[in-house]
Amino acid sequence: MGFYDRRCMLTGLSLHGIDATLVPLLRLPDGYRPVALGIAGTYDRYGAIDGIDEDANTALVLSYFLRRLGDGGFVVEDPQPLEDIQDLVFHFERNGLSLAFPDHDFEPVSRLDGAPVDFALIAQPIWDAVTSVPPAASATVEEWFARLCADAPPARDVYSGRFDEVAGHARQLHAVDEFVAAHGLAWVPPAEPAQRYPDQNDQHYGEDVRAYFDEAMRDYADVPTVRAALDGYARDELPAWLHD
Repeated sequence: MGFYDRRCMLTGLSLHGIDATLVPLLRLPDGYRPVALGIAGTYDRYGAIDGIDEDANTALVLSYFLRRLGDGGFVVEDPQPLEDIQDLVFHFERNGLSLAFPDHDFEPVSRLDGAPVDFALIAQPIWDAVTSVPPAASATVEEWFARLCADAPPARDVYSGRFDEVAGHARQLHAVDEFVAAHGLAWVPPAEPAQRYPDQNDQHYGEDVRAYFDEAMRDYADVPTVRAALDGYARDELPAWLHD
């Protein structure tokens, strides 16, 4: 379907040309919940990210899904091979077609224990701002996981016995999860029509990028950490779009 752009789940900023963190989500009957910790990269203009920062988290996520592919718990109905984390993200992205084009009878192509796997996308400046805020209360890594995995048990299996290796990632996702709850948001993939900042499955041009930025500034004018991140975006990214 060619190039198309997405918006940040938290603020609606355009992801065109910037880095983003992807959070795999399990599509459940009553909504979506994270099934793995955040994966950082650059928005690829095909609906997902590339240039992925490979680390302990991506190694554990890939290992888990390859293992479940082997035991039949993770089913991929797509001819593209699954060999690395980029391939895995591609298979998740294909599921978005069933949300973006409900009238075309697209079916999810990858399922974990019968549930489609989608993902959220969050602009990296916003992710960094939200995760820079210390947690409201101290907690152990196990307690963070207990909360994050309560509605999506496979997430605990992804990191079983390896929690300490991804403590930083867990703290970050816990901070974002708290932000989502505090601001009346919900974990949703980009193509989910019910989300606060819906996508149109098209390309973003200068006027779109500016409009999305202005909306984010209005929505978060009274949230200092996000406002600071938006000010940085206005300084470092937005000028390139003003004459587009």
